[in-house]
Amino acid sequence: MKVVHVISALFQGGAERQLDLLISEFRDQNPEIEHVIVSLKSIRTPLWDEFERKGIKVISCDYSLVKLPQFLKKLHSVLSEFDPEHDVIQCWMYHAELLGGLTAKKLGFKKIFWNIRTTYLKSSAVMTKIVRQINAKLSYSIPSKIVCVAEASKNYHIECGYNESKMTVIENGFVPPNIKTERSLLREQLGVDSDTVLIGSVGRYSSDKAQDLFVSSAALIDPKYRVKFVLVGRGNNRENKELAENITRQGLDGIFVLQDETRDVASFMNAMDIFCLHSRSEGFPNVLGEAMYAGLPCTTTNVGDALKLVGETAIVCADTSPQSIADALNKLLLQSESERQALGASAKKRVVNHFSIQSAQKKYFQLYSQSY
Repeated sequence: MKVVHVISALFQGGAERQLDLLISEFRDQNPEIEHVIVSLKSIRTPLWDEFERKGIKVISCDYSLVKLPQFLKKLHSVLSEFDPEHDVIQCWMYHAELLGGLTAKKLGFKKIFWNIRTTYLKSSAVMTKIVRQINAKLSYSIPSKIVCVAEASKNYHIECGYNESKMTVIENGFVPPNIKTERSLLREQLGVDSDTVLIGSVGRYSSDKAQDLFVSSAALIDPKYRVKFVLVGRGNNRENKELAENITRQGLDGIFVLQDETRDVASFMNAMDIFCLHSRSEGFPNVLGEAMYAGLPCTTTNVGDALKLVGETAIVCADTSPQSIADALNKLLLQSESERQALGASAKKRVVNHFSIQSAQKKYFQLYSQSY
């Protein structure tokens, strides 16, 4: 059996990181199964290179609205190289579900799976909302099963009209952090001394990830604390005028560090003292689980399945306002270093015991092994 993963592109997001971990675990546990990635877009990324270094084939279909007929012909040609009777088509996120799903169905594939991760779309995402509406109708005829990463995602998409009977929940799985840069060295590079508490966040710059809330909450932290803040993820850079101007407007330039997309997220988490998830919306927040596995004391907004993930091991914000996020952070800052370390240790224990990549991989294997 081959599993063909159809995905829009290979940026360093939550879905892509989970795909990376899942394939690695499959190769350890079920090496007889070959994995191939079909990227709709031809954007070469560090993750693309990483897959190829691991010996995983990545095929580009050169997606372009301007050349849509040529793209569809190529996607059809690529998927036709696989066995419709025995191979699996795993589509990741809306656009890949629509284009990959329709093409695979036309070719007669028996096992087509969708992977849904979101619970919120910003108002400007008009095209994505249209795709989601189309997928809701197609969910009754194309996918064999629809994997939701969170109960919140499942419930939201049922409300959007998706076929409830085909839905199943498989939460993200996590692995020990792969730290490439030593903590003290990275903190020195970031300009953070040993007496400063570094509060960090990881996520692409977007309205739903809500970096604006993080910046505004930073301005409300009790001034008696010696703190700095770091934002890690695609679009978190000084060239982002909206972000840079927000930081400057609130007088926070001296305490904010911006780090664009990196393959070394684990090292940045290792350099942090506190992790903050400040999202307006999530499905099952990968970065929160990764921070917990890193042993970080965490604060989180009550979004998606965040509460299911953290249990009693994090400070939960009262709402998604800057003041509530600041209040949660101030509670952690009020604690001693040993108290924060104890909270981080309990968070790590929870992830290790309940949300391992081994558990997630077994569920996907069982899904792929069934007859449909």
